[in-house]
Amino acid sequence: MTTLSEVSEHIGVSRILTDDEVGEVCTKSVLYGVLFRQPFPDKLPTSKLHELEGHIPITAKRFGAVGLVSLCQGGEALHRKWKDLAISTRYITNPAARLMATKLIFEARQHITGGTYQKKKRLSGRARLLQAAP
Repeated sequence: MTTLSEVSEHIGVSRILTDDEVGEVCTKSVLYGVLFRQPFPDKLPTSKLHELEGHIPITAKRFGAVGLVSLCQGGEALHRKWKDLAISTRYITNPAARLMATKLIFEARQHITGGTYQKKKRLSGRARLLQAAP
């Protein structure tokens, strides 16, 4: 796990990395992926591991920094919505059919809502009270 902690030191900073640090991030993140797969050769990598060994080195080389918002934040933001939808399909016993049903519901809801959060057009109750106050 020291490899992961060494990479984390450079991932968690919001600054431009030196060339040596970029090289260290690239080699250590790939090395961590190799070391992680040794005890689990037949398992698929997690999304975080894929991000760490696939996208972090590319980002570090391209921009010279990784920053605090690099580790899969978009996917993490969708996780709650996806989980809520998966609850509605939990009684489908076939895993592939359950995944497809969840995916179809997710895509339909994104199509209906536009896929982005839209702020309320009316003022909150507190804002209305503050406006009405003399």
